Amino acid sequence: MSKGRSLYISDGSEITQEDIEQGLIEAGLQRGDIVLVHSDVGSFGKLGEIKDRDEFLFSLLAAFLNVLEEGTLVVPTHTYSFCKKEVFDVKHSKSTVGIFSEFVRNQASAVRSDDPIFSHAAIGKDAEKLLRGVGDDCFGDGSFFDRLYKADGKIINFGKFFDITFLHYIERKFGVDYRFDKKFCGEIIKEDGKTIRKNATFYVRYLPEEGRNVEYEMPKLGNELQKRGLLKKVEIGDNFILLSKAKDCFRVGIEMLQEDDYAFLKTDPNELLFESLPFHSGLLDSPGNNGLPDSLPFTMLFDKERGLIVQKYSSQTEEFLKKAYQEGNSISTSLGQGDFGARRADDVLRHILSALKGNVREKSFLEVGCADGYLLRKLKDMGADKVLGCEPGPMAIEGRKNHGIEIVNDFFKIGLVKEKFDCVSSYWVLEHIRNPDEFIDAQKDAVNDGGIIFVAVPNCETKLRMGDVDIIRHEHWNYFTRNSLTRLLQRSGLKDVESIRGMNNAMIYAWGIKNSKDQEIPENDVSEENLFHNFYGKLMKNRALLKRRAEALGKQGKSLGLYGGGLNILEILPSEMQPRFFDGDSAKHGKYFPGCKNAIESPKKLLSNKVDEVWITATDFNKEISDYLKNELKISSEIELFSIKDHIEITI
Repeated sequence: MSKGRSLYISDGSEITQEDIEQGLIEAGLQRGDIVLVHSDVGSFGKLGEIKDRDEFLFSLLAAFLNVLEEGTLVVPTHTYSFCKKEVFDVKHSKSTVGIFSEFVRNQASAVRSDDPIFSHAAIGKDAEKLLRGVGDDCFGDGSFFDRLYKADGKIINFGKFFDITFLHYIERKFGVDYRFDKKFCGEIIKEDGKTIRKNATFYVRYLPEEGRNVEYEMPKLGNELQKRGLLKKVEIGDNFILLSKAKDCFRVGIEMLQEDDYAFLKTDPNELLFESLPFHSGLLDSPGNNGLPDSLPFTMLFDKERGLIVQKYSSQTEEFLKKAYQEGNSISTSLGQGDFGARRADDVLRHILSALKGNVREKSFLEVGCADGYLLRKLKDMGADKVLGCEPGPMAIEGRKNHGIEIVNDFFKIGLVKEKFDCVSSYWVLEHIRNPDEFIDAQKDAVNDGGIIFVAVPNCETKLRMGDVDIIRHEHWNYFTRNSLTRLLQRSGLKDVESIRGMNNAMIYAWGIKNSKDQEIPENDVSEENLFHNFYGKLMKNRALLKRRAEALGKQGKSLGLYGGGLNILEILPSEMQPRFFDGDSAKHGKYFPGCKNAIESPKKLLSNKVDEVWITATDFNKEISDYLKNELKISSEIELFSIKDHIEITI
């Protein structure tokens, strides 16, 4: 086989075996080296004169062996056999990582390791020492990668980027939190034909359905090595030969991880990122969004310092939300407004009375985020001595006129009110506050010693456990459970903190007494972090399941109705599908979600104008809605009711 015949042609130029050898030498490969080669053999150009597969591959092999002389060539021959519950046959299991590695493996002089997941094959002086009797931990002590590092080996990549499996050895030694040891067991057929049973430990990455999104940005390590002059890059045709020492890779990689735990990744794997999520800040009189964007990015994460599941801060989101609140936008129905609003108000009053031991008379009340002051008027009617509201939106003006309540038309902050009150409360407000600790501290400033702070927030725990797709909203900075809300109040120095779930378990009410003495600050509970990862994983599964169902409906040309919200369902529906919206709350009828051409309708419209399928999206009121549609409204049996809650509980 002549060195003069071309292996590749790139832009009309021929690339021969001699050119490959020269490129390897320029990259720093020397006689006697140990080198691990990751090869994309098609990366340098189109096939040249040598068309025969074996002749072509032999020429590449010869190029390495000619440069190495008494050195050792190693190629990956990974099979992932135990991961696939297959028997690993050292002599016959085929490599899954390219034709060159398979070609090298089949050479008579090649030695192959018996790693049933990450096997390697080698030709040369140190082949036996590198590959015989490797350890059971694929990236641990005694593994091939460990031996390569200790032998001062080199690593070569054919292609644009320095994409190396050795990276996981670096991660293993550092102990990254997005990978973990997973044990596999299976059978290995040794070279002598004997079968043994063996365990293997694979340092696997967490999958999205396990609550983490681990996406690599492979050029990062190579770029840093090149910046430090530790990666040689030689152009060959359409691509490059890239070479670095394993010890340089390890040292630089560890330094990168010491500076940033996620240095090799695109983003923090513990963040749940949506590049575009509908921006719904309130129901509208027309489909337009009043100058606000139809969608914005959204990121959710677990705040370890506060032990709280939160939306990651975005100045852009904050600015649009501030504008929306000043315009009086709200997705939820205000207390006392419509049938549902009246029921919620009654539920709140019942729990306030419980917190105050039934004693409202001659007490003073400040409500933060009071909307039109409906609840304050109720308290006044019950004998409260003084009531004051704080509301940044235009409903403050309506409240003064309709209920005769004094309302400060501004965002609440320390010093806004000069008086002290017996009870400072907020309902459906704390989840909207970016720093809830500061918000509670500001409320403490306005309450008398011995007075109470009373808060109500959506109960997110059940929806988080289910992976409910509809829980995520730009307007919510915090996602509370009973546990995290209780700890927030305790952390703020309140004493005798109590909490209870409200109507349909959809709400959490919590209160505590202002105390002048220092309180012991409770440690954060790791169960909240586990809950976040649980939510992340189930959400990914549920979104995929709902998307498949919606696509099937679309292919059949069937119509869809969403009952009780469904804001985030919209982004997984086929683009041509325009669902109708239904809600039992009369205050929402005739209103629009931004960007949706169909107004929210009364469910009674289903009697005269059917849809093929109704998805019940309100998981808190799932049974109530289902019973109403079937037993009270008696909708047609031709309409299929699809309960998202029941579906999620069945499939998780």
